[in-house]
Amino acid sequence: MGGHTVTVIFSDTLLAKNSNYGECNPDQQTITLQTPNKVVNKQYITQTFYHELAHYAMHQMGEMDLFTNERFIDALGHMLHQFSVTRKN
Repeated sequence: MGGHTVTVIFSDTLLAKNSNYGECNPDQQTITLQTPNKVVNKQYITQTFYHELAHYAMHQMGEMDLFTNERFIDALGHMLHQFSVTRKN
């Protein structure tokens, strides 16, 4: 994204350590996601990926007010996820 390769990391302990399902770290070019399990299903983690991707995009665009605006990021993440689910191959 933005000329950078973003590495997606799955963690078995992210939720327990940080109470987060996902984290975006633009400085390290990573998105870390909770590994799906009995408590957190794959669909929720997929949605979380798009939420974190929205954070990353706003950071890459220099939109720091939007990068930290969870309401905006959540809405954009939902739209990206919906596009991904409904697009025709």
